[in-house]
Amino acid sequence: MIAALLLAGVLSTTGPQPPVPVTVSPAHVQLTGIAPGVRRAAQVEILNSGTQGAVLTVSGQLHSAAGTAPADLLRVDLATCSRPWAGLPDTPVCPAGDETTPGTDLAALQLPPAAATYVLIGAGLDPDAGPGAAGQTWTAVLELTAVQSVVEPDGGLASTGANVIGTALAAGALLAAGVVLVAAPRRAPRRHR
Repeated sequence: MIAALLLAGVLSTTGPQPPVPVTVSPAHVQLTGIAPGVRRAAQVEILNSGTQGAVLTVSGQLHSAAGTAPADLLRVDLATCSRPWAGLPDTPVCPAGDETTPGTDLAALQLPPAAATYVLIGAGLDPDAGPGAAGQTWTAVLELTAVQSVVEPDGGLASTGANVIGTALAAGALLAAGVVLVAAPRRAPRRHR
């Protein structure tokens, strides 16, 4: 009976569930021909198939024939749409009419659960780039990463998905088994004549 309780407790205990993948396509974007006053744009599709929101993070570098520019020279704008963008690359328009512009400057972007989101990434030079940027064309190389958000319960601890009741049952069964073993009378071994 004790073995059955132990087995039931162990089988009902589950560990953290693996996160549902969030796909980003493409995960790397290269925008060429950026110059003072000239911005470029590309579309990225993010599919969050989970039940929790996700966060998109964009990081990038700016390159020219003269080498890599300081990170603060690059300016990135993000906009979202529930349908693919039209008019790319020159005049992007959100055909669904639900465009939002949540962040700029390589910001993190909150994404809804169980949805496809089309992100328009625009890149250009800082307006205060200075005379050193004039006469050059630049290429922005951007990397996009999306992960599901961790939802914290009211207690402030991260949700692990563990079955606390199953763990408590297993611990109780182990405790009961220990008590039975300690309290059991010991018999002296029989001697055979």
